[in-house]
This record gives sequence, C-alpha cells and structure tokens, in this order.
Amino acid sequence: MNEKISIESGSVVTADNKQIAYDHYQDGHAKVIILAHGFYNSKKAVLFKDMAGALIDEYDVIVMDFRGHGESTGLFCWTAREYMDLEAVLKFARENKDKIFI
Repeated sequence: MNEKISIESGSVVTADNKQIAYDHYQDGHAKVIILAHGFYNSKKAVLFKDMAGALIDEYDVIVMDFRGHGESTGLFCWTAREYMDLEAVLKFARENKDKIFI
C-alpha cells in the first residue's frame, strides 16, 4: 500500500445498541467497498487486509467485524440480527461517499 493511505479504526452503534468495529482504509476516493466477513472471521484476518490493499488503488475500503466477532460487541445470532451491523456500517459510509459497494 502506498504511503498516503490512512487507516482509521472506529466503531458504529447498531439499532439494538451493539458496537460494530471497523477499519477504514482511506485514499480519498469517492467510492467505497465494504468487506463483510463470514462466520468465525475478523477484519484483522490477513485475507481482508490483503483484499483492502488490492482494492485501495480504486476505492476506499471499510472492513468490519460482525457482532460476536473480532472487536465488535454482542453475540453472533446466526444471521438473525447481523443485518443491523451492516446497516450501521452503511449509514457511516453514506456520510462521506458517493458510491458504496459491498
């Protein structure tokens, strides 16, 4: 990754009050891709860091941890409530980006 890329770590709050952790790889693009992992994974996995590095030339990238994974709070709900996690990250992404991809 090039030197002008910044990585902001933070969290957003879901509708049911869970903290969802993210890493936001920023290079000033108007477009962002949200990478959402599968069961028993994390935004800190080498695979997701590598994907962010591969995409950063054309997109800013947000890598998130679903509830019960990585640095996010709550328990994994077998997809019953994880949509709220993605909604919270989408809301955050909409604040600064023109185009959002998942």
